[in-house]
Amino acid sequence: MKILNRKSVIFIAVGILCSILLLFTGVKKEEIDKEDSVSYEIRAEQKLTELISGLKGVSNVKVMVTLECGTEYVYAENREESSDVKRIEYYSAGESEALLIKEITPVIKGVAVVCDSEDPTVARVKITELVSSVLDLSISRIFVDTQS
Repeated sequence: MKILNRKSVIFIAVGILCSILLLFTGVKKEEIDKEDSVSYEIRAEQKLTELISGLKGVSNVKVMVTLECGTEYVYAENREESSDVKRIEYYSAGESEALLIKEITPVIKGVAVVCDSEDPTVARVKITELVSSVLDLSISRIFVDTQS
């Protein structure tokens, strides 16, 4: 059996201590800025309003975005199932925090746009194409009402 020299032992010990410190001083859940579905919806509406307002001849833009569901969080877990007991254990990211693997942003269900336009027919087509391409949303989920 090969005996480790003193430097190797110190290096391994420091590595283990650093790993333990990182486990216990991890980022707290409160410190992680998780975007909830309401702020996601508001930001989407603001961005669409800016884009649509930039189209020639379009003004007084109001946008409403609806979501299928809110933000979904996927946590690391260990499942154990037997015939009579089902147990789920979440892996820890700190003292009492579950380890977040993935955050799935909300899915946009539909968009409604109301605005003023010099040429309502052209504006409807442009706005529908813009929203459809930006959000990868079918045109049947986009409503546009323009007034001259």
